[in-house]
Amino acid sequence: EVWSDDENQPAVFSEERSPGYQDDQALAFPVVGYKGPIEAHAGVTGGSDLMAPEGTKVVAMRAGTVSRAGDDPLGGYNVMLEGIDGLRYYYAHLSDFPVVRDGQKVTAGALLGYVGRTGNAKNTPPHLHIGIGRGIQTGAGAAGGTGGDYDAISLLNKARRADGPESGTTGPFREALEAARQRPSQSEGAW
Repeated sequence: EVWSDDENQPAVFSEERSPGYQDDQALAFPVVGYKGPIEAHAGVTGGSDLMAPEGTKVVAMRAGTVSRAGDDPLGGYNVMLEGIDGLRYYYAHLSDFPVVRDGQKVTAGALLGYVGRTGNAKNTPPHLHIGIGRGIQTGAGAAGGTGGDYDAISLLNKARRADGPESGTTGPFREALEAARQRPSQSEGAW
């Protein structure tokens, strides 16, 4: 199956989504191409700051529903995702308003936005702040924007291990993906 945002429109491949993440158990690493360390956010295991070049793609770790896509003084441009696994995923400091909207259902690997430094991260290097847990704590302290004592670090490491270039992309699906990659990008003209 290939994605379509609207069931009345034909599905198309897009580099903006990671086609390897189709099923309910799929897991994607939130920063495309990330190779850096995964460390607890100021000692709190429910989140991490993933330093990456500004404009790097940020994708959904799990399939779920966007409960909030917006802007606030602390998280800047951000997305809160209610994962189908019962966890909440908070993606903060995106470079611009998220590309998803409130109530939108997304698959794991779906584009949410791009790494930035908005909100209270204006004077820091660009990064994605990710919080994962049964609930996301509010506030500007060390636990703010995290899932508290949930072990997000282990889940992020699991996602990185599962997110190899061949992960979930085999057989006819892999062949269709390769064909789609040969098409010109949207910046080079229409699909």
